[in-house]
Amino acid sequence: MKGSRWFIIFIIVFLLVMFAVEYHLPKKFVWKPTFGHYDKQPFGCEVFDSLLLSCLPHGYVLSKKSFYQLEQEDTVGQCKGILAIADDLILSSVDVKALLRMADRGNKIMLVSTLFGTDLEDTLDFRTYYSYFSPMALKKYAASLLAKDSICWVGDSTVYSRRTFYFYPQFCSSYFWMDSLRSEVLAQRVIDSNEFRYETEADSLVTDSLSCIPVAMSYRHGKGEIILVSTPLLFTNYGMLDGGNGAYLFRLLSHMGDLPVLRTEGYMKETAQVQKSPFRYFLSQPPLRWALY
Repeated sequence: MKGSRWFIIFIIVFLLVMFAVEYHLPKKFVWKPTFGHYDKQPFGCEVFDSLLLSCLPHGYVLSKKSFYQLEQEDTVGQCKGILAIADDLILSSVDVKALLRMADRGNKIMLVSTLFGTDLEDTLDFRTYYSYFSPMALKKYAASLLAKDSICWVGDSTVYSRRTFYFYPQFCSSYFWMDSLRSEVLAQRVIDSNEFRYETEADSLVTDSLSCIPVAMSYRHGKGEIILVSTPLLFTNYGMLDGGNGAYLFRLLSHMGDLPVLRTEGYMKETAQVQKSPFRYFLSQPPLRWALY
């Protein structure tokens, strides 16, 4: 009996020591984009959502519904801003028709992604140049202390003056290519003209004369507006806390006007949409996980 008592004391002391060690270990960052509401990592959206909740004066809520579902609930006279953030926002023809109907009624829809799908691209007459994000390339670039890329705000000068924001190139390597006169460029990335290259399925076009490529643009549609942004990694905890660059995000979000904003998680990966139960929270924290073990 006495031996088992000492064994229990040993186990308790061991767990307390492990808890203390784990608690004081430096936290490791996970550089995987999830855009999850509960994700505190750099490319999650817990800080992003909490700041918008406290800063947007007309309200900010989250939903998991698709554009089709939101359009079915939409009624005239209750317009809102709708924000969708994802790595690959490949919208079906049903979703495209639904968001166009909502924009026609006066809703303002902001789509933030590196890919949007051919249905939306053909409808609005634009194309997207996609660049794969590599966390390892980001770490090497940051460690080398190389210069950041420039994103210039070129939107309506009566609202905001022109201003340049600086980001690592891995955050803004996707951009737009469009021939439509319907679009208004809000922000553009400044690059060396020799680096500019746009590839189509048929052939490749190298343009030496251009040094500015759009990364955010707006389409007026009916009574509303559709805003396209090709830099989703900026709409994260890291992007919101990256020096003064949060001002760039609020400039884009200001296109929602005085409407309440709804962010839909309906197009994110399922793992990022999972609601956290208390037990899931225990497993997510290393010291509490050791205590459970």
